[in-house]
Amino acid sequence: MPVQTNLALAQALSPDLNITVVTNAPDIAVLLINHPAAEVIMLGGQIQKSTGGAVGQTAINQIQGILFDQAFIGGCAMSPEAGLTGFNYADCEFKKVAMAQSNQVIVGLTADKIPAVARFSVAKCHEISTLVVEEKLDKELLEAFEAEEMTLITV
Repeated sequence: MPVQTNLALAQALSPDLNITVVTNAPDIAVLLINHPAAEVIMLGGQIQKSTGGAVGQTAINQIQGILFDQAFIGGCAMSPEAGLTGFNYADCEFKKVAMAQSNQVIVGLTADKIPAVARFSVAKCHEISTLVVEEKLDKELLEAFEAEEMTLITV
């Protein structure tokens, strides 16, 4: 399985951060169970091996009962024109529901996923609050994303 941006984010959480994490990814739940100030809610259902997360109606029903301050969404590909896209239909549908339940959508992607377009749409750029990308991304691409009215953070 490829490196998960959200797993890296979970690993970077400060031990002092008081947070509730809702995840469909068992590896993230297992990692954060030892975080001293995190409440962890694990969504259930069928675990899809290709994405490493629970997807399908069980997970969707559970997430529809939760309102989020922020949703951290990963993706397979993104371009200024197509927005965030993915290769797995069920995973993309889950992400759409998670985004609908959130006040702020934050997408983190590695530079190798930009610019690219995958098979299934997750969100247009204007539906994403913040895009976190590697600093080495081409300047023209960074400017194109900024023109889409999202906050851009380079790391």
